[in-house]
Amino acid sequence: MSSFGHRRWPSFGSSGSKKSDTKDVPQASREEVQSIITQLNDADATVRRDAAGALRALALHADMKKLIVKCHGIGPLVDLCDGVDTDGRGAEAAARCLWNLAVDDDNKVQIAASGAVPALVAVLSSKGEERRGAREAAAGALRNLAVRPENRALIIEGGAATPLVALLKSADAAGSEAAARCVWNLAYESPENQAALSSCIEPL
Repeated sequence: MSSFGHRRWPSFGSSGSKKSDTKDVPQASREEVQSIITQLNDADATVRRDAAGALRALALHADMKKLIVKCHGIGPLVDLCDGVDTDGRGAEAAARCLWNLAVDDDNKVQIAASGAVPALVAVLSSKGEERRGAREAAAGALRNLAVRPENRALIIEGGAATPLVALLKSADAAGSEAAARCVWNLAYESPENQAALSSCIEPL
């Protein structure tokens, strides 16, 4: 669904591929997925980042989205968002995977319940040019979570309004678009969220 259609729906999307490209994305067995998830806890930052990237690609498939969650992949991805990451690439890879997983409606609930919102807001609030992609990815993941009405309050209460508006007004085109779509969803049929978002505009 698109936010630019004739009807005004909350919008969601995937990170990393167009729908027509998913036929070219590999799939994996349960054992392979579990092995990749284990690598999210590796001591090597490159291994962790590559594992999150592999899961992100797999999560373009509807059945893989569900399998990754069944194999308890959400927690380690949230931890990677929340962990020490000097250049932001690990957090970006994890956030992009959560972005894709959150296309699935059931996953939206589980991701929010796992404590992902504070971790994603922290990534969204991070500074530095090297974290530009991570901020975009966090906004994209929050956008998809915000399709669920019960998640919208969590995201606003988690402090997302100020960094979202800052990203929306930034010179980062991709980040600004992701933030705009997230703001759209947060404001959808919610006067309270609309007021919270509006209050962040003038101070910036």
